[in-house]
Amino acid sequence: MVYLHVAGDRFIEVFPGGVNTPLPEKSFMHLCLRSSDLKADVLALEAKGIALESGPGLGLDGNLQAWIRDPDGNALELMQLSEDSPQRRVARGETAFAG
Repeated sequence: MVYLHVAGDRFIEVFPGGVNTPLPEKSFMHLCLRSSDLKADVLALEAKGIALESGPGLGLDGNLQAWIRDPDGNALELMQLSEDSPQRRVARGETAFAG
């Protein structure tokens, strides 16, 4: 996985693989929406009858995340950045992504 730093705490994640890549290396596409209060957002979604696919839980990068699907079945990741996450450290200018 490669992070492309766009600006501030905004990133594009690029995953290896593609349509012709055999499983389990197949890439996946989704939209990630940043949340400032993921637990409150999850409660609001559930109150509207929107079911979670998974989460909330910690992702590999240390950020809190939950997953839902839009009406067309596309995966949507909801993410609350932790203060110690790689994304926050880059946004604060403390480090750059190394790979």
